[in-house]
Amino acid sequence: MKDDTAKTIRSVVRALSVLNVIGGQSKGISAISKELDLSKGTVFDLIKTLEHMDYVIQDQQDDRYRLGPALLRLAVDGIANIDIVEVARPYLQALSDEIGEVAHLGKREGVNASFLLRTTSRTVSRMLDLNSQVGALSPLHCTSMGKVFLAYMSDAEAEQFLERQLTAYTDQTIVSEQRLQEERTRIRERGYSLNIGEFEEGVSSIAVPLRDATGKVVAGINIAMPSVRMPEESIAHFYAQLKATAERIEKELGA
Repeated sequence: MKDDTAKTIRSVVRALSVLNVIGGQSKGISAISKELDLSKGTVFDLIKTLEHMDYVIQDQQDDRYRLGPALLRLAVDGIANIDIVEVARPYLQALSDEIGEVAHLGKREGVNASFLLRTTSRTVSRMLDLNSQVGALSPLHCTSMGKVFLAYMSDAEAEQFLERQLTAYTDQTIVSEQRLQEERTRIRERGYSLNIGEFEEGVSSIAVPLRDATGKVVAGINIAMPSVRMPEESIAHFYAQLKATAERIEKELGA
């Protein structure tokens, strides 16, 4: 019984190894056999089982094998069942604890950004009192979270949005279509968005996008603090911390 179990486990491991070797490119049995150090006969049997279940398909042009539609269906179903809030929660909490500031996870909701998660430091009591509870909305054109979604939406959609009459919340709010288009380009080039007192006087924030397995921007994360605690020379440091946090979250999202 134990021998049968061991053989089954070994076969499963080998089958998964075959899928990993094929990855994003088609390969023939000889190449797979060489890479896994398995006999061609063993690889052939594994391939035929995987092919029967649509986990691999054979290219009729060169007889090589590539990943099949069954794997794509599994991936899509898996991504659909991921709760981005629960995935992000421990990483965002760690970020808040590390920097001693408020952090948020947000998604786009029409012409606003909506907060899905808010974390505060468990070690520092100087937290900023923001109206950023879960469900709160913030404009796309003058908040760091909103600007992330503005930057990565299609050009046609952005143009339509920027034709609106945008509200100037402070003296720093950008409402010029040309300047906001330039801001979109700048955000995509450097990888982060900034809000320096554009929505609330004396409050600054920095945000980065979160991408799913397809590379699509599906959410954003940011940190917010009094502007005096975000001098220009600190921005690179905050960006590095946000980027590292985003990469950890994206890894769990399959990106």
